[in-house]
Formats: sequence, structure tokens, C-alpha cells
Amino acid sequence: MPNSHAGVGGVDAQRRTLIGIEATELQHLHEANMISNTTRRRIQRELDLEDASLRARD
Repeated sequence: MPNSHAGVGGVDAQRRTLIGIEATELQHLHEANMISNTTRRRIQRELDLEDASLRARD
């Protein structure tokens, strides 16, 4: 039976790349005064937690 987790590492790496892109865009939105610092920090924390979760699976 094939490993059901095959390819998961690649998907995790892609998701971590997307998290980085999201974090960059989040910073741009904050710098453009489109979101508050509180909103930026809340969303960044969610991205950080998701990234940490993905890294823990490595």
C-alpha cells in the first residue's frame, strides 16, 4: 500500500511559501494604512502559528 503521506512535504513547503507571500502583502496593507496595526498583528500571529504547525510536521 502506498504511503498516504507521500507528497505532503511538498504541499507543506508550498503552503509555507504562500504564508510568506501573505505576510509580505499583510505588511504592504499596513504600510498603506489599509489595515490597523492591531489587525496586522492578529493576522500575522495566525500565519505564524500555521507556519509553526507546518514546520513541526517536518
